[in-house]
Amino acid sequence: MRLLLLLPLAPLATIASDRTFEVSAAAGRGGAGHQSSTPRLSSSMPALRISSAFQIPVASPRVAIDEYCRGLVGYEIVPTTPLGREIAHRGWHITSEVRIGSHVAVGYVRTLVAGTSAICYPVEGHVAIAERGRLVAIISNAREPREENLVEEAGIGEVHLVPGTHNLRISDDTGPTPPMAELRIGTGEVHIVQLAARDPICRGRAFVPNIYGQRLPAASRVLERFGWRRSRRSTEYQGCSGTGAGYCLFTYARGRRSIDVITAWESRVVARFTPHC
Repeated sequence: MRLLLLLPLAPLATIASDRTFEVSAAAGRGGAGHQSSTPRLSSSMPALRISSAFQIPVASPRVAIDEYCRGLVGYEIVPTTPLGREIAHRGWHITSEVRIGSHVAVGYVRTLVAGTSAICYPVEGHVAIAERGRLVAIISNAREPREENLVEEAGIGEVHLVPGTHNLRISDDTGPTPPMAELRIGTGEVHIVQLAARDPICRGRAFVPNIYGQRLPAASRVLERFGWRRSRRSTEYQGCSGTGAGYCLFTYARGRRSIDVITAWESRVVARFTPHC
């Protein structure tokens, strides 16, 4: 997830050999044993579909990323997981990797197309899910956004953990656009659902309501109902960038905890938040 470096990404660990993943994936494709372990999959979001998968398809044709996008930090990453390396080997571009329990979720795209304001739009994005080293599902756009209208038609760009929570989100990775959906992963099941009504942060000691896509005045009123107040050090134009998407940062406090709310565009629409515990 990229917000002009306003939101840091935690480094991802766990490195294994590509061959380990390939052997595990091959084992998962074999015989009756695999049938009994097929996970339960569902999507309640019309824009996203999820399918069982046992092999990453080859990207055909293979497309290079726009030179401008290649020079921007945070869009394409070097994969560190066996699943991520396998996807890259098959010609895709990796945008994100998240390990959650025994699962790994990897976001990848065919290419990225440059837009305005240091924004790059994903083309043919997906999220692959592996459980205990075995590929089990691939999430795709139900309808691919048209390249001539990527500004209006958001598609899959990446997958990320909401900072300070266990909630996994899918977004287009442009920054100003709120997340598309929530991804709930458990043993033997993967479900795509709408965003949670609230996010537990700081190990469940506080909650942040779903304010994505709301203009700042409305979002502030919702936050106040949850006990969050605008910090004294938060000013009308705290941390605003003067160009591009016009990101602004506003801080809210509740006791010793605080959240940085990031808005975009002149309309001050909430795009992301970062908790501080």
